Amino acid sequence: MFFFMGIRLRLVDRRTSSKSGPCVLLANHQNGMDIPIVAAVLPMVFGFVAKAELESAPFLGPALKHSPSVFVDKSNPRRSLESIRRAGEQIRAGSSVMVFPEGQRSYTGHLGPFMKGAFLLAIESGVPIVPVTLVDAAAVFDETRWVSRPGTVHCVIGDPIPLENPSRKDIPELMARAREAIASELPEAWRNPPEEVQ
Repeated sequence: MFFFMGIRLRLVDRRTSSKSGPCVLLANHQNGMDIPIVAAVLPMVFGFVAKAELESAPFLGPALKHSPSVFVDKSNPRRSLESIRRAGEQIRAGSSVMVFPEGQRSYTGHLGPFMKGAFLLAIESGVPIVPVTLVDAAAVFDETRWVSRPGTVHCVIGDPIPLENPSRKDIPELMARAREAIASELPEAWRNPPEEVQ
């Protein structure tokens, strides 16, 4: 697909340790191309965090069930916490997952604010957070007009952020560290939402 669109993918792995194991991958989210990009280029097996209602969706539901993906029920706080606990157990058992902590696509390439859900999941699972930055996905594919153009998308894997005896009070610090790691790989003009750009 990328070949025929004239899009090249380049992996940049900045990890300084070869240690492997389950992790929570956090990536910026520019458009719908992000999912096939990370699936094609990242050198590890992982699933996605999906809404619980997708579990019963035709075609997609069975595909997600047969992958290392986890389902999170956001319909009410109690169900949400219980599904996060179950997802944490699944991750500790060896299933790495990808989360887009912005919670929505930017469409522009600007990095938006992060939501807490991904970090609650990381704390529940107790595994390292691995920041992943997608650079120029929005430049090669304009999802608002469904127009693509040839170009190169870089996928940068950052150093893992370890979690040692984590608790919820650590969430603000983890959010700041993960956001800084992802933002540092973006051009300066894209490191904040448009309204924050000077």
